[in-house]
Order: sequence, then structure tokens, then C-alpha cells
Amino acid sequence: MEYLATNDPYVLWNSLYERYGHLRSVILPNARSEWKPSSYKTLSVAVAIIVAINIVVAMAVAIIKVVDIIKIIIIYLVQQPASPPVSHAHSHSLLLRSPSYSHGLSTSHSLSLTAVSPTSPSFLKNSTSASPNRRWLRLLLRRFPTSVKLRPSLKFWLKWLKKGSTEISCERKIFFFLCVVVAAVIKFSFAVVKPLPLTSLLLHLEMGELAADKHVKYIISVEKKKDSFESVVMEHLRLNGAYWGLTTLDILGKLDAVDEEDVISWILKCQDESGGFAGNIGHDPHVLYTLSAVQVLALFDKVDILDADKRLDKINVDKAVEYIVSCKNLDGGFGCTPGGESHAGQIFCCVGALAIAGALHHVDKDLLGWWLCERQVKSGGLNGRPEKLPDVCYSWWVLSSLIMIDRVHWINKDKLVKFILDCQDMENGGISDRPDDAVDVFHTYFGVAGLSLLEYPGLKPIDPAYALPVDVVNRIFFSKK
Repeated sequence: MEYLATNDPYVLWNSLYERYGHLRSVILPNARSEWKPSSYKTLSVAVAIIVAINIVVAMAVAIIKVVDIIKIIIIYLVQQPASPPVSHAHSHSLLLRSPSYSHGLSTSHSLSLTAVSPTSPSFLKNSTSASPNRRWLRLLLRRFPTSVKLRPSLKFWLKWLKKGSTEISCERKIFFFLCVVVAAVIKFSFAVVKPLPLTSLLLHLEMGELAADKHVKYIISVEKKKDSFESVVMEHLRLNGAYWGLTTLDILGKLDAVDEEDVISWILKCQDESGGFAGNIGHDPHVLYTLSAVQVLALFDKVDILDADKRLDKINVDKAVEYIVSCKNLDGGFGCTPGGESHAGQIFCCVGALAIAGALHHVDKDLLGWWLCERQVKSGGLNGRPEKLPDVCYSWWVLSSLIMIDRVHWINKDKLVKFILDCQDMENGGISDRPDDAVDVFHTYFGVAGLSLLEYPGLKPIDPAYALPVDVVNRIFFSKK
């Protein structure tokens, strides 16, 4: 704006030359050094250790189960005599009453075996035509819980035993024992590779934690770097940046880390005589910057200082809803204009406006919910359109829309949380669009806001339509007469 007021071309040229000479000699060199890839060596080592623990624990679970089954087989081999032939009734008595049969078994397993009487119908059903060895195997199949995964293998060997004589030779017993052990090892080796019930818990361990304190320090440090590359290129939308940073601090419960009076004083200096707010002092007003100004003042409970007579306080809601509906597409999404491509960011704007206007009945919730849930990619992150890379900011655009139409349960929340946390700079704070990229305030806000929508512990809940903490929205509406 100051350059537009300059009439002398020579003065204008010298001013521009001096400004951009400063950018070339000071700002850009600093930007190159600041944007060097951060070291994630410590985090990588920690993740590697957790993955190793995951594998060791899974193998331990598999080994325990294998040992449990081996115990059963050993008991069978040791206790079952090869000769001389024993009567059926006597063999039942030895099997169920001998104390040595419960040796090495848990109490519940021993009780389940001894609870079967030699004269019970289920036992007598198999005692007429089968040898003691085969009857024992059938009892094992029915009564021992840990043998369920090996039931097909045991049934195969049971058929194989039928081909032999009534009494099993020692060689055949050993061969049978070795085959079952090998089958057990193979089966449980595959079980290690497949997801175990422990995987969900270990996924949370691999996620790490939200580096809240470092994010607070990062946001505050951005404000102090007036000559940084980021500050210069974002000068025209600094008010938006203030909203992103301050709302993040409020969600983290650290809004008192900034000077409230300085912030409010600066915001009022951004107000134009037309009533709207500019992105910074001396810039042109815009409705987007005006929204950010009102939102920041709401954070500090200072909305009452606004001159309401200079703001647009009345619109034709029905006409606005009609236009929004005209932007709806066949896939259930919304474009920027009628016929425009569906985009997650625009969908949030349209669904949020319809929610505020009480007109969500115009939305096909199942169709739109399906389009939105398809935005989740393999890494757990969300993209804005089909065939695009995931981006942390869509953790807000997509999630908020899904919440407003009550379809948020259609995505994998745990994988999305992990994706957001993986985008953190664990050394200097801040969140990037994707893992290992440069961080910025924009993605830091949307990452933390997305975690809030996902009910991450320690974060204040945020309203999906107004994009403000719930307590701030409630304070505004409940304070109205």
C-alpha cells in the first residue's frame, strides 16, 4: 500500500531495490539454513526398538503356545503304554484318574479333563470301536482349548493312526510327535507375521506422543522471527497466521503464553474504515481476514469491542443455501462453483455453512461420507481429491465434514493419529504436511485441530463447524440474551 502512494518513480524504484536487496542478502540465506532437513535419528532409533519389541513379544506368545502343545504330546507319549493290551475300562480309568496326567497342565485344563467320566455318554460314544490312543486324541480335540489351532493337523494324524494296529509302536509315536511339533512351529511362525491382538496396543506405542511443549515454543518463535523467510512471504495473511497459531495454543491450553493486549491492539490496527479487516496493517480488507479477526477476538472473549454497525450482519440465508446446493456434484461432494470438481476443503466450507444455516438435509450423507472416507490412503493420512498425496491439513477438512454428517466412524482413526504424529518435528516443534517435510504454522494448527477432533488426550475439544474450541463457541452463544 505504501508503494501505491508514491508518485515519484525514482523514489519507488529505490524503495523496491532496497527492500528486495535485503530479501536477497539476508532473508534467503537465513531461509536456506533454517530449512535444512531436521535430524530424526533419535526418533528412528526409538521406533526401531519398539518394532523389535513387537516382534520379540509376538514370538514369545507363539513359543508359549507351542510349548503348551508340546507338553500335551509329551504327556501322551509318556503315559500311553505300548504293551501289553489294556482293557477299555482300565485305560479310561488310568487316563482320567492318574495324578501324572495333570502334571504340567493348568488347573482349568486338568479340571476339564477329569470332569469327563468314563461312563459319560460322550465318552462311551467313542469307546466301542477305537483304541485307547485314538480315544485320547479325540478327547484332546474336544477338551483342550489351546489345541484349537491345530485341530486340522491332529484330525489328519488321527486318520493316519486308524490305519495302524491297536497298539502304536514307539517309532510311530516319535514320528507323530515330531510332525505335530513341526506343524505347530510353522503355524505359529505365520501367526507372528499376521496381526496379533497385541498389535493395536503396540500401534499406540509406535505413535509416540504429541510434542505439545515444543509446538508451543515453535509457534511463539515464529512471531519473533520478523525477518525470516516465512514471515516475509506470509506478510499479507499474517492475521490468518495469528488465528492458526493462537487457536493451536488454546487447544493445547497455552493461550496465556502470549500477551493478550498486544494481540488485540494489533488486530484493531488491521481494521479498515469499511469495517472489514486486512491480513496485516496497511493491506486491503478481505472477508477471510475479517473472519480470522473475529475468531481471534473470540478466543480472548473480546468480540464486544467490535463495531457491529460496520459489519455485514444480515444476509439472505435462503439464497445462500440455494447457491451452495447448486455446487453439489453427483459424487455427493461440492465444488467451488456449480460444476466444479469436488474437493475436501470446499466440502468443509459448504457442509459447515449448511450446518450453521440448519440445512444439512440437502446433503446426501451416505454418498458424501463414502467419498470422504475414500480420501484415507494406505499411510493413514487423508488427501483432498482422488489420486493425490495425503496432507495433514485434510485431517481437518475431511474429519470435520465427516463429524458434521455423522460418518466419522467410517475411517481408521488410529492410523490417522499415527500419520499426524509422524509429521511432527520432534526437535524444534511444529507439524508439516507430510513426514520429514518443513513445518509451518498452517499445518501445525490443522494437525493439532485434527487430533482434537480425534479426541486425542490432553487437547481441548474443537467445534467442527466454527473451527473454534467448544468452550469458546458455548461462551459466545450462551452469553447472548
